[in-house]
Amino acid sequence: MKPHLLALLACAATAVAADDIVWLNVSDYPGDLAATGDAWSAIRAESPDQWYSIAADDFTLEISTVITSITFFGAEVGEPEILGGDWYIFTGPAEGPPQTLVAHGAGVPMAHVDTGLVNDSFGAVWANVMEPEGLELPAGHYFLAFRTFQTLDLSGPKNNNGAFTTRTALGTSRAWWNSDVLADGTVSGTWVEMEVFNLVEDQEWSFLIEGEPSCRVDLNGDGFVDTRDVLQFLNEWANQDEDADWNSDGAIDTRDVIAFLNDWRVSCS
Repeated sequence: MKPHLLALLACAATAVAADDIVWLNVSDYPGDLAATGDAWSAIRAESPDQWYSIAADDFTLEISTVITSITFFGAEVGEPEILGGDWYIFTGPAEGPPQTLVAHGAGVPMAHVDTGLVNDSFGAVWANVMEPEGLELPAGHYFLAFRTFQTLDLSGPKNNNGAFTTRTALGTSRAWWNSDVLADGTVSGTWVEMEVFNLVEDQEWSFLIEGEPSCRVDLNGDGFVDTRDVLQFLNEWANQDEDADWNSDGAIDTRDVIAFLNDWRVSCS
């Protein structure tokens, strides 16, 4: 597990402050994790019974970023057999729901770490950590969806790795839920706001995203970010090259030029 996450967990009683935390979806950390009474079964199971529920919430990147880890917090119910984790990145409107899948990892290794925190209702608070490979996102608004990949036997006692929600509004959209998202990210069900389940309007999934600024703007790969990269981008943009769709909205227009120049100004410094 990443050393900075270990430090974060070790300092759970203090305010979170780390350069590589790009989004913390917990308003009062770690107090909200200890106080929340909501833990939901965001899990995928293929055996012995099938289950495809998933959690989703929004986050924003100010600059192009390489995502190095995705962590969601929760509690164990019973003794779940955890096989790994699933993560998915969607685009979508400011108030949701998630719409277009842009990246995912299914059944990936997931560290399941006792944070040392104790929740009033569920006991030990667990951090579930996945480390994506090659996940680089331009600045923009996204939805992160996540869940545990585990076995599940619906004929016996409940055993699952739950995911926490808290009750403070963050971002521009509230928490979402879907019970029909396949391993490859295919959405066959309807996204539903979590308030439908417990009548809480301002509800958020508890997760942490870590990363570092991207050197994506070094287009010619010479190790420098300079005007030669700008010229190369403008040539690609003029030729309607698919790589010039800098904001990944499916269109190549002046918004891509603005997005590229914003990233060029701040990246790799």
